[in-house]
Amino acid sequence: MASAFSGGDETLPYTERFNDLYTETKVVAERFVLSQNGVDGLLTCSIRPSGIWGRGDQTMFRKVFESMLAGHVKVLVGGKNVKLDNSYVHNLIHGFILAGQHLVPGGTAPGQAYFINDDDPINMFEFSRPVVEACGQPWPRLRVPGRLAWFVMTAWQWFHFRFGLPKPLLEPLAVERLYLDNYFSIAKVQRDLGYQPLFSTERAMAECLPYYVDLFHQMKGAVAQPVSPSAERSVPLEISAIFRAVRNVRGGHGSSASGLMSPVALLTRAARSSRARSGSTSITAFTTSGSWASVARGASEQCGSQIPGR
Repeated sequence: MASAFSGGDETLPYTERFNDLYTETKVVAERFVLSQNGVDGLLTCSIRPSGIWGRGDQTMFRKVFESMLAGHVKVLVGGKNVKLDNSYVHNLIHGFILAGQHLVPGGTAPGQAYFINDDDPINMFEFSRPVVEACGQPWPRLRVPGRLAWFVMTAWQWFHFRFGLPKPLLEPLAVERLYLDNYFSIAKVQRDLGYQPLFSTERAMAECLPYYVDLFHQMKGAVAQPVSPSAERSVPLEISAIFRAVRNVRGGHGSSASGLMSPVALLTRAARSSRARSGSTSITAFTTSGSWASVARGASEQCGSQIPGR
C-alpha cells in the first residue's frame, strides 16, 4: 500500500518499481529529456503538473460525470481532511511560459524538473462538490473508510484479471488518491522561475462552472447515443491551450516558444534545429496528472526517505 505525501518536492528520487505503465513511461520520458540537457547546445527542463482542469477539460470532470450518470457516486471515500493538488489550465500555461523564458543559456530552468500546481491543496470531494451540485445532482452523505475501499477494489481487480469479472468501479491507485494526502510543494518553481498561480481555486471554479454544467448536460443527453469519431479525436485540453499560448508568444513578443510545445513536437524541432544551426535549443518535457505521486511513493517505499514539508 502506498504512502501519503504532503508537500513532497523535486528532491524525491525516482522509483524503480512501478504499478502501471503510464507512470513508468513518465519516468522514462523525463529521464531522457533531462539527460539531453547540454548535449549539442540543447536546453531542457521538465514540468510536472497535477490534475489538469478548466474550460475545455475532457478528462477530469468527464470521468466524474461518467460515474455520476452510471449511478456509481453513492459514497464519499476517506476522510474529509485528505488533500491533493490540481493544476488549473491557465496557471499551468503561465508556468510553461515562465519555463520557456528561463530556458536559456545561464538561466535557472535548464536541466531542472518543476512541480506546477494551484498551490491550494484541497479535498477531492470538496473540490468536486460545487460542480456536482451545480449540475443538480445529489451530494452523497455516506462516507466509507479509504482503506476498506482500497481493499475491496484491490480484491475486485484481482478477480477481474484472474476470472474475467467486470472491471472494478475504481482502480486501487485511484482510490489511493481519494484517501491519502497527495500534494507537492511549488517552492522550487517559485524560487527559480518566479511562478505564482494567476487564479485561485475559487476564482477559477467560478469561471469554469458554466462550462462544466453544460458539459454534464451534453453527456446526460447523449448517454444513449454512440460516441462520434470526432469526439474520440478531440485534442486534449492542455495541448490545445499550450499551442494557443505559443501562438500568443510568437505573435506578441517574437521570442522562442519551443519550450512551450508538446514533448514530441519539441524533440522533433530540437533535432532539426541542432542539425541546421549552431546555438541552443530549448525543450520542456510535459508530464501529467498524478503519476508523480506514484513515482514518489515507490521511491519512498524503497529507500525509506522522509518527505520534507513546505
